[in-house]
Amino acid sequence: LPPFFQINAVNTVVITPAKIKHENADIHIVITGFNESSTSTIFNQKLRAKKTGAPHAVTFHLTDPIKKAKVSINIQGHEKFEHEVRVRPNVLVIHIHTDKPTYAPGEAVSIRALPLTHDGGIFDGTIEFALV
Repeated sequence: LPPFFQINAVNTVVITPAKIKHENADIHIVITGFNESSTSTIFNQKLRAKKTGAPHAVTFHLTDPIKKAKVSINIQGHEKFEHEVRVRPNVLVIHIHTDKPTYAPGEAVSIRALPLTHDGGIFDGTIEFALV
């Protein structure tokens, strides 16, 4: 599993069933999203007769903002796997520029920021700054 899922981005989960007595196995993956007071199914797919010992990738686009996700994977002949995954905005880097290198106490600070996504686009969500 990836360390986190990204909002407004294509996410991938790779599943490799261990080889057991069967050459093929059915795989069922469900990804559930959690907010403060609600849950929703983000992704639900059944993969039929997939070769054991080989990786199988599933991709999904996460559009709704959520706090966290739970991944549940059922593979025929294996124990059920469940794991929580963090969710974060699709921001790779934020370039920050100020109009001068140092400021006096109480002086207004002018900032320009360019937040870029993992695919090179401009992030259009909310970004909060805290000056310390």
